[in-house]
Amino acid sequence: MITFEQAKSLRPGDEIWTISTNPYKRNKVCRIKVNGKPKLWKTRPAEVRIPWKYGLYEYGYITQRDLDDFYMTKEEAENSLKVIV
Repeated sequence: MITFEQAKSLRPGDEIWTISTNPYKRNKVCRIKVNGKPKLWKTRPAEVRIPWKYGLYEYGYITQRDLDDFYMTKEEAENSLKVIV
């Protein structure tokens, strides 16, 4: 799980890990690349939006609500996968 402070300190090119929800790759640990600087707001200090890229064509954003589904290291993601399975 990524904390809010870790999310704010991410930089473009950093790698984060998650567990795939794709039905064909279920329960597989996937590496995602941070694709830009995390967006922070002065008027909403509890919010963050992090752009990510996976593969050639998949892009998206991680928000503060999604931080529980992403991990800083592959080992953390694999350990959480063992708990799920």
